[in-house]
Amino acid sequence: MPTDSYLSKLLHIGQALEFWASGYTSTNDKPYVPALLKINTGSGNLNSFMESVPLPAIPLQRWTVVTIVKEGRRFDVYYGQKLVASKLCDNVPIPPSSGSDWRAGVTGWVGKIGLFSGYAKAQSQDDINKDVSTLVNTRGVPFYLDEIKFDFKFDVPCVFGNCNNLPAVKPLNPFAVYSSTVQ
Repeated sequence: MPTDSYLSKLLHIGQALEFWASGYTSTNDKPYVPALLKINTGSGNLNSFMESVPLPAIPLQRWTVVTIVKEGRRFDVYYGQKLVASKLCDNVPIPPSSGSDWRAGVTGWVGKIGLFSGYAKAQSQDDINKDVSTLVNTRGVPFYLDEIKFDFKFDVPCVFGNCNNLPAVKPLNPFAVYSSTVQ
């Protein structure tokens, strides 16, 4: 993420809904990134407005499950299983155009956006709890990262000696007696 104090768009669907986070604003807040949810709303055919939901800081250097729930004019935002912000928009949210797709990240942004899921119905607190418990373990690490196993097998080309196995090397005996015929 840029270290400047301007906002970076992390996730968006056209201009209908945008999830933003800012860079550092001082040395005191370096472990956190303030965030903002922007919603395109309207009243009537010609009036459109950009409403926002200020969000608490997102911890850096750890996985955070962010859930955005829209039900009518209300938006609820969860970090993990905790509701961190709720807003009833002043106007009706404008749906994205039919050709809009969800997009994540922007040029120059450094970080990882993991899994993304969309549901056609508003999620309840029980749905959020179930979803979070199926995505991350009790330490907040996604299950798919726990499943990564490293296999350090490698092939050694056969150049000398027995090519079917590696040579057996006995540990050095610290009480070995050395003799020499050199005088």
